[in-house]
Amino acid sequence: MVCAGVILWEMLVGEIYFSWVRFSWQIADAVVEGHRPNVPKDEMYSDYSDLVAECWHTSPTSRPPFETILKRLEKLKNDV
Repeated sequence: MVCAGVILWEMLVGEIYFSWVRFSWQIADAVVEGHRPNVPKDEMYSDYSDLVAECWHTSPTSRPPFETILKRLEKLKNDV
């Protein structure tokens, strides 16, 4: 669920994911090499940051399924 992590990261940070790249293959190469944008570690957003990091796990089988992501986001929304 890298896509969900990207969208959540963009919402938290207010920037575009890998905005420095000129070609889409550069993103693919960077991700395969293990590069990820910095995840904010602000205490207020730590639950969101943790979710982003989980979505970007290098092993696809270690990433949460979309249903889990939705449940966690719903819980975070209700906690606010």
